[in-house]
Amino acid sequence: MLYLEENTLFMKNVVAGISSECFLKGVDVSPKGVELVITNTLLNPDLNFSYNASTRKEELTRLADTCVEILCGNDLGLRKLYKLQEVFHKEYSSDEHIVKEYESLKRMYIEPLVKKIITSEPVENDKMSDVYKLIVIYAMLLTGMGDPREIEMFQECQEVLGSIFSFTDLTKMFMAETSEKRKILSEVACVTAGVLLYNKIKNRGGLGVENYPCILGDSLDSLASILLIHVQHAQEAAMAANKLVTDRIYWCGTKEGLETLVFDKPVKLSDEEFTYAFWMSLIQQQVVSYMRRLYFNVRHYADMIESWQEEFLQCAQKIDEAVSFRIAVPTRVIYPLFMELYDKWKIFYMGIVIVSVYEKVLSYISDFLIFDDIPENVEDMLIKIEKKANLLEDWFNVQEKCNIPEDEFQKLLTRIRISKLEQDLNRPEPYESDDEEIVEMIDSEKVNCKVVYPKKREINNYNIMFAGFDPVYLIESNGVIVDIAAEIGLLVHDNRYFGFRDIKSAYRFGEDPDKYIAKVINFVRRHPHYIDMLQLREFMDKFQGKKAFKENICSSKPIADKEIQTEIHPIPSYIDKNYIHSIWQARANYCLMTTISTKKTKSVQTILSYMKTSIPNQTYPLKEREQQTMQDNWANTPMPIVFRYGLRGQKNPDYHEVSLTMPLEEPHQRIVIPSLNLPEKEVSAQTEQYVYFDTCLKVKIEPHPLMFYTW
Repeated sequence: MLYLEENTLFMKNVVAGISSECFLKGVDVSPKGVELVITNTLLNPDLNFSYNASTRKEELTRLADTCVEILCGNDLGLRKLYKLQEVFHKEYSSDEHIVKEYESLKRMYIEPLVKKIITSEPVENDKMSDVYKLIVIYAMLLTGMGDPREIEMFQECQEVLGSIFSFTDLTKMFMAETSEKRKILSEVACVTAGVLLYNKIKNRGGLGVENYPCILGDSLDSLASILLIHVQHAQEAAMAANKLVTDRIYWCGTKEGLETLVFDKPVKLSDEEFTYAFWMSLIQQQVVSYMRRLYFNVRHYADMIESWQEEFLQCAQKIDEAVSFRIAVPTRVIYPLFMELYDKWKIFYMGIVIVSVYEKVLSYISDFLIFDDIPENVEDMLIKIEKKANLLEDWFNVQEKCNIPEDEFQKLLTRIRISKLEQDLNRPEPYESDDEEIVEMIDSEKVNCKVVYPKKREINNYNIMFAGFDPVYLIESNGVIVDIAAEIGLLVHDNRYFGFRDIKSAYRFGEDPDKYIAKVINFVRRHPHYIDMLQLREFMDKFQGKKAFKENICSSKPIADKEIQTEIHPIPSYIDKNYIHSIWQARANYCLMTTISTKKTKSVQTILSYMKTSIPNQTYPLKEREQQTMQDNWANTPMPIVFRYGLRGQKNPDYHEVSLTMPLEEPHQRIVIPSLNLPEKEVSAQTEQYVYFDTCLKVKIEPHPLMFYTW
């Protein structure tokens, strides 16, 4: 359960306190039952519990008082239903949990032997031999390959272990760390079991290997037959009690032309008698639900045995291919195959463990079908209903006329019941109508969902929500469980299938499926004893501490433009008066809410400091000379630029200055640098360079209105 994974130790203290309080009031409860009640109580949105490690003492006291009131209340039917759920969850939660618990229990018993092996430090050969025998016992106990007390089995396992794990390997193992020692022991045990299994397949040994596939197949067939008989008895009792409760539920028209579901109590029953019948119906329906769950699991395993055997034989064939026509095989190749062979074999062994747990659970929940001190009127009405619905009454008349012996008649009757139940269990719930009766089907045009019409043989392929009970009848009748009639059709909504008792219920659900789904979830959260009955345990764990769903969900199609709020808009309008549209204004308001009185740089804080993101930027930016005027970001005065001509080393220098300063009054004036016309004569390379440089000085500068020209 979810809360135990978060705070196990804290929750154990709460469970212990509730258990002691119930014990003082004369009610014996188990920790598992208290945990179940706490989980269900946290789901109730009306109680508004929010459980976590920091929950206040007042909240824990209120939670404990509420749980004690449920466990020790005057409602005996609710207490018995919780007791049934407690027994089932205590003995069975899932097949994976059974396997995990069995493995942990087995390792706990073998742990002293493991500690003795890994803490040994053998030096002499005699001590080495003693440790080796302990490893043989460990391998046999861990893998289930025979009884170590049988000498022949022990010797065979010792020989196999000697072929894969020598004294040298044992010495190396003792030089490793503790965790590595455990890993080596586990791998050696699995390889030893794989070799024994391979010898058993080849008829070369394997004295301690049991034929688990045959044992598992026989036990599954036997348990399936037992479950069929128990399910039949529970179904008959549940149908009789349910018929008594639901006999006065019918659709009635109103003045507005609408039909509503009316629920009247039987006239012959008082309020107390009807309450007794109501809770008896729920308890029997819960027993049927649990038994059907076990039956379908058993049938699933029976169908999987053949595929498991094929995988096991294929793994053995891989070993044949690896060792055939070879003198030696690398251990890195053959050892993983032996370990895989043991893993395939382990599935059959764990299947037998699961079947044994199923038998134990079945014996416990069958006791809840027995009711003491049934009111006389309730018992008389149940007898009448059972006689009226007894489908095997004609066979009893046949026995009287034909004088069939009692033993043969009981065998014949058992075959008839089993064949009939196999047909019924292929459906989620028995049909109410006869096969020859013309049933009105659901019209797909009258609902906002897809409609499927399953065949009787295919109904088991559909995972129908709410365990095959009608959600509309559940809500309108305030908790009465009514079986569906799958032959009228199933509605498909959000990739889930929903069944109904009649077409009127289907049409009511089809108008607004989300509305009824929200109603069912809220109803189950307020009445959590329906969670297991409707098979919603895994689905409801995520609703702890959350508010109830809104049930008035609009069925109109979503509008593309969500900014336009209308009366039928699927998104409720919400106007926040303090909403700020500008993100910069929101940031400024957020910064103004902070204080900088404790900062070391508070002496340089300015009115614009809230716009900064770090302490070094808490002042005005420094001003530069280029920014001293208001006209532009550049200087207003012209910068004088002068080119001095005649400094290049000529023989006859004519030194003079050329002004390149551009007046501000003539921003578009072109500046032309003239070149000198020297007399033609033979010139040196230096003069040629000078002339070349002089010609390159003829540069025209096109002014730009926003640029300052420099040479």
